Amino acid sequence: MITLTNQLFDVDFQQSEATEKSFPENDLPQLSVQLVGREHELVRIHKQLQDGEKVTFLGLVGMPGVGKSELALHYAHTYGHYYPGGICWVDAREDDIASQIVQFARRLGLTPPENDDSAKQLGYCWQYWPNAPQPTLIVIDGVDSYENQIEECCRGLNARFKFLLTSRRHLSRPVKLISIEPPTIEQAVDIFKGILQDDPRVNDEADSLIEICKWVGRLPLAIQLIGSYLELEPFNTITETLIELRKNALEDVALGEDFAHRSAKSAFELSWEQLPTEARCLGCLLSLFAPAPIPWPLVVDAVKHVVDIDNLRAAKPNLLRAHLLKQVNRETVQVHRLLREFFRGKITEIDPEATFGCGVCRAVVAAACKMPDKPLRQDVLSFQRVYLHAEEVVERLSTVLADDEASTTFVSLIRYYQSQGRYEKAKDWAEQNLNFCEKKIGRQHSLTADAYKNAGMLAFLQGNVDIAISQLQKAYKIQTILTEETSLEVASIQVLLAATYRTINELDTAQQYANSALKTCEKVLPETHLDLAEARMTLATVLFKQGKDLSDIESLVARVLTVRQQSLSDNHPDLPETLNLLAKIYEQQERNEKAMPLYIEAKDINERIFGTTHPQTAFGYHNLAKNYQIQGNHSEALELFQKAIEIFSDAEILPFKGWCLRNLAMLHMEMREFSKASSELESSLKILQQCLPSSHPYVKQCESDLKLL
Repeated sequence: MITLTNQLFDVDFQQSEATEKSFPENDLPQLSVQLVGREHELVRIHKQLQDGEKVTFLGLVGMPGVGKSELALHYAHTYGHYYPGGICWVDAREDDIASQIVQFARRLGLTPPENDDSAKQLGYCWQYWPNAPQPTLIVIDGVDSYENQIEECCRGLNARFKFLLTSRRHLSRPVKLISIEPPTIEQAVDIFKGILQDDPRVNDEADSLIEICKWVGRLPLAIQLIGSYLELEPFNTITETLIELRKNALEDVALGEDFAHRSAKSAFELSWEQLPTEARCLGCLLSLFAPAPIPWPLVVDAVKHVVDIDNLRAAKPNLLRAHLLKQVNRETVQVHRLLREFFRGKITEIDPEATFGCGVCRAVVAAACKMPDKPLRQDVLSFQRVYLHAEEVVERLSTVLADDEASTTFVSLIRYYQSQGRYEKAKDWAEQNLNFCEKKIGRQHSLTADAYKNAGMLAFLQGNVDIAISQLQKAYKIQTILTEETSLEVASIQVLLAATYRTINELDTAQQYANSALKTCEKVLPETHLDLAEARMTLATVLFKQGKDLSDIESLVARVLTVRQQSLSDNHPDLPETLNLLAKIYEQQERNEKAMPLYIEAKDINERIFGTTHPQTAFGYHNLAKNYQIQGNHSEALELFQKAIEIFSDAEILPFKGWCLRNLAMLHMEMREFSKASSELESSLKILQQCLPSSHPYVKQCESDLKLL
């Protein structure tokens, strides 16, 4: 345990004793090692965090293996009584820092609005964090960049929030930095003494012990491993261990370019030689996951496919005892990044058949298969624990995957990011999927057709219509070669083509595709099938834009709505588009008393499903704003247009941002605010010309509006 004198704390002892009875709410990982010789650094950290009237960002920076994370963890456990507002532990290697803090805030009793995304929810949490104004500690481990990871989500906070960051890199202002150096020789020897307790070897071979500390560059991680080795090998002398270390030293720089890390690897070798076969296999298997917390059920699933790890119950404790594995919490483990690289270097010799990679892939693919075509919130939250490992699998282990398994994993990542409105990330994975299919499978394959279809759909969602049409036409061409023109696979592409051509007012072409898709679906599918409903919905949107008979379109949409309401949950992403179109029909019929409730219901569903910053929600805001405008409710319309523009801007969906800005300008014209309207139209045209061809209807309409103005 850490031993600190009362003088080192520099606080009132009675206060510490009183607060010890009620340690604040926290989600700290378990302590895995003792902390020796770092007491002065704990005091320094505490003093820095307590100083200052502004929000404090303190960064612990240093080389890998020097003990930054353990120091931060020990600080939180030791000084936690000073943070009655709670202690939140965040792993910056995971994608969304905001959602991790929000999850902890829920444990404190906060209930951020379910209909907001993680950034908006975090803003709510900062505002209503309990126990105000008591100090709160946020520890963010493994930060790469203050600007990219921290600044946006921690803006505008008061001084009660203290941030302790760890990083291998120099972090920019306003982060104050403490450089964490390896312990001194004396401190390194004390670490050994703490592990070996009353072992006579410590005093009998003091010189050899000092040489070992020097050999591994005094890195705490390496010292801990060697100490554990000596503890479990009581008949080995320290001198013999030093000889073995030097013998194992390799010139491989996989763990770092300096001598200390190369020497540290020799310490890893000692621990490796001590492990039973099953523990070695488990370590290697774990190294194939992403460098992030690993859900233990995922490991259990992976092991099912590996015959060399029959006794998982024994293998895991062996790694934990040797300090080669960290238990983050009851259901999650993590491998130190240096050890992960070490284990990876051992895989080929212990697993020449690459069965470990297969096991990891099978487990991740099984998790990926659970992601539906149109994920709901619970699907996204479930996949959130796995997605980093899915990314690792497709980036590093794609050769191990079967073609359909790789495609399934790619598509799950596309759906994961798309469902959050993160279209740029989704597009990146769609492009990687397409590249994989073209190179590995070839163009004339259904998986390649699907890859083109997904790429086209992402381009369509971002408003890049030309790219969308190009990709979808390629998918259509491949699929019609592979299957009949009247297959459901072809129909699904035709539905997307119809929607895409509709957006550029090529309505005859759009109707041809929509009619063809519907004809196929009506021939093959039962009346209540959701794919049939989607085909009908697509045709209805085209007919509406063509100005066809509204009563016929209303009847068609009503059939779709009935099927979807009977088959889907109340919060399904297919419902808002149906409600919106039905509302537009009522609007055209001047039945605003029926249109308005549908627009509001569609908006509310989108907010519940996607949150208030998702592009799909922005479309709902835009539609409702148009209805308010028709009714002369300019203030409500103005607010919703501005919300939509902000969302499209943040999502970098420029065509829809430009068009929404144009509609805002039209509203300002109605309000006789002509200078605002003129400025907005000019901005709108500039945006639309930047991202769309000159012949696009949005561009033409905006040019016409400017001339009229």
